[in-house]
Amino acid sequence: MAPPYVLVGHSLAGLSVRAFVGRYPDEVAGVVLFDPTPVEYLRAHLSDFGGVGWDMSATVAQVDAVTRWPATPTTVLSSDPAVEIAAGSTPADEYEWQTDQRASPRLLVAPTG
Repeated sequence: MAPPYVLVGHSLAGLSVRAFVGRYPDEVAGVVLFDPTPVEYLRAHLSDFGGVGWDMSATVAQVDAVTRWPATPTTVLSSDPAVEIAAGSTPADEYEWQTDQRASPRLLVAPTG
């Protein structure tokens, strides 16, 4: 299938979407991120993600290389912290996750050029 693409990523896949958009901005028509893992959260908890099947340090480096987001329609949908806490997450982790997620859209709306 030829570009442009609409990319959708959930959780850790949100990082792959961010890296793809940073590398191929002209091939993306839109982005939807469902409760994406914030790179700041991943950086602080690298040891917790050791068994997921890929090199998280390399993923962090790829996402860190994205310094500008193109003028691409982007929607970020977050989970409800109360639901996550009821499912076993700690309030401290949810606070950190939500804070880091709110920081991510600042990159996503950065002007290009």
